[in-house]
Amino acid sequence: MLTIDYGENEFTTKSTLQCLKAHKQTSILQNIAEQDITHAVQFNIFKQVSQNAGLNTYNVINQSEFLKTCGIETRIKQAKFNTEEEKQQANKALQRLTSTSSKTDMGSLFKVLIATS
Repeated sequence: MLTIDYGENEFTTKSTLQCLKAHKQTSILQNIAEQDITHAVQFNIFKQVSQNAGLNTYNVINQSEFLKTCGIETRIKQAKFNTEEEKQQANKALQRLTSTSSKTDMGSLFKVLIATS
């Protein structure tokens, strides 16, 4: 089982309930029916539940580490692009997906948990 989502790896008692509209956090009482209501996964709990169900789990890692381990950088370098613009777009996407400059960058915000039987 492969789980990729944004969340925390440490236990927290704070609420992670939030609303998002156009990639910006909003009030839960604003924009009703026009925004996403979501929360951050607590991966440590998800990992424990998986283990309790008899699955073998690996350490939770961030999206950047997972994608780089899977060879995303090599694949981008090997890809054939029709135009220089396509190549630049692919490199921008790579940067966006793997950046860990801040804790809100996709590479660090999103976590990955692998569980096997």
